[in-house]
Amino acid sequence: MHEDDAASLEGPNGMTLAEGQRLYRRYGTSVLHALGKVRSPAAEEPRDPDWLPLPRPAGEDESQYFLSDLGELLMHRTEEAREAARSTRSDLDIGRFEGLRDAVSLLIQQARGFGIPRAKVGIDPQLIVDRDLRLDPPPGYFAG
Repeated sequence: MHEDDAASLEGPNGMTLAEGQRLYRRYGTSVLHALGKVRSPAAEEPRDPDWLPLPRPAGEDESQYFLSDLGELLMHRTEEAREAARSTRSDLDIGRFEGLRDAVSLLIQQARGFGIPRAKVGIDPQLIVDRDLRLDPPPGYFAG
């Protein structure tokens, strides 16, 4: 592997190797929406002996990633809650979805108030909460 490969977005993962390793070090998974659904490797699943982690950048402060990690995780949990609410229509699932949707809205408002771009808080800049995060889509919109 070349050093430049660690910063390349090419490939199927949608993130750099450095980002994937940072997430794995911090959360035990490189995909935050899988948090709580992953397990540590079993003893019979040894790591490739030639594998070496990328060195952490000197002086890296991982707290700089807190907001983007929070936003990404919050969006995934909101989508999961919406799917559950759509399928069960239970008051509990609908309430959970609405609470998470309100948290997304609050995060967007707070980021805007502090002049932080949405991309820095892990939320799509094109997202319109009242349109895109509804239990049932408005007429003419995709349900996903």
